[in-house]
Amino acid sequence: MLLRMSSNHKMDYLLRCVPPSLIQTQAARYDAAVIDTFTSKLDLSAQLANPSMDSQAIICQIQKPISDGGFGLTSAESLSHRAFISSVAATTQSSLSLTLISPPLGR
Repeated sequence: MLLRMSSNHKMDYLLRCVPPSLIQTQAARYDAAVIDTFTSKLDLSAQLANPSMDSQAIICQIQKPISDGGFGLTSAESLSHRAFISSVAATTQSSLSLTLISPPLGR
């Protein structure tokens, strides 16, 4: 739980501010580091390395929301487009509302 609550703030900020095409590699590295930390802390590394285990299914379970039975460590790479578009939309909405309530400068 500590990993889920403490690790995402800086990456969330970057995902909102940097276009997905420019942050894709860093987001993938971040996801790998989070999964590596999680699996080493819970001693799951041997299970992921076991060829008879479906490592992708384990990773999906780790990245699922808690409400869906996962651990809530959402993939930064999968969120990058939604986070950036949401930020652009919020900025556009804020700037439009400012221009509607503020008179133009210089009058």
